[in-house]
Amino acid sequence: MLLKVAEFSAGRFNYHKLPALGTEALLDNYDSESLRILAGLDEKTAEDEVMFYFKRSLRELGILLPEVKEAIYILSKEVACKIISGELEEYDGGRLIWDY
Repeated sequence: MLLKVAEFSAGRFNYHKLPALGTEALLDNYDSESLRILAGLDEKTAEDEVMFYFKRSLRELGILLPEVKEAIYILSKEVACKIISGELEEYDGGRLIWDY
């Protein structure tokens, strides 16, 4: 979930996908009242309502929403680890980091 939060903060996807992130988080054993509500919302839900439950979920779970610069650092570090472990080719990893 932490990487998905960083991806959202870095602008990799918009608020319409946050309810699906909520569902994924529940499946990954994260749990809070607001997270359950977020997971139950659909793509037609107003942005302000989705954002309210997303931010409230993070607060309830003790997760900070990173600033854009920090989110890019988190994502770049993850890609670098995948390059080092051999999960990702250097060129492909470099392109991912460049795209952030």
